[in-house]
Amino acid sequence: MFGKKKDNKDNKKDNVDKPSDPFMDMFERMIKEQEEVIRSMFGDIDNNFSNSVVTRVSIGPDGKPKVEKFVNGVPVGQEENEDVEPEIVESNDKVILTMELPGVDKDKLSVRLKNKVKVIVTTEDFRKEVSLPGPVSLISARFKNGVLSCTFHKEYMNSEEEIHLE
Repeated sequence: MFGKKKDNKDNKKDNVDKPSDPFMDMFERMIKEQEEVIRSMFGDIDNNFSNSVVTRVSIGPDGKPKVEKFVNGVPVGQEENEDVEPEIVESNDKVILTMELPGVDKDKLSVRLKNKVKVIVTTEDFRKEVSLPGPVSLISARFKNGVLSCTFHKEYMNSEEEIHLE
């Protein structure tokens, strides 16, 4: 670690006779405080960087995206679909829902619109409910290369009105 004193056992007489340098004392205290802060944030930094984690995304022979994770060069499995977060983009008259579902077969995918305000996406072992910003009607939906994209027409207006309190 940086800032550590060298052990000068041979020069003990010299250290006793010389007065301490206030600047060096202050500098050494600062180094120790920085090391304590780093350890509190990251643990023992000497051992903290021993693992190398790599995520690789590629297109398989079937045209579907394949997500692989490696730790120290060893594969650890595919990403779980539970971590999938949908993206919702809203424009003046449309709402677009996009969701990445790598490794999902289109034939085993079900997408439903519930009460015009919620999209339910299910597969054999996955279910995700996505709340929309307001009531909508479907314009189009497609699933290609592991990406679900649904475009909806807004059946509401972005507006505000003041509420008077009694």
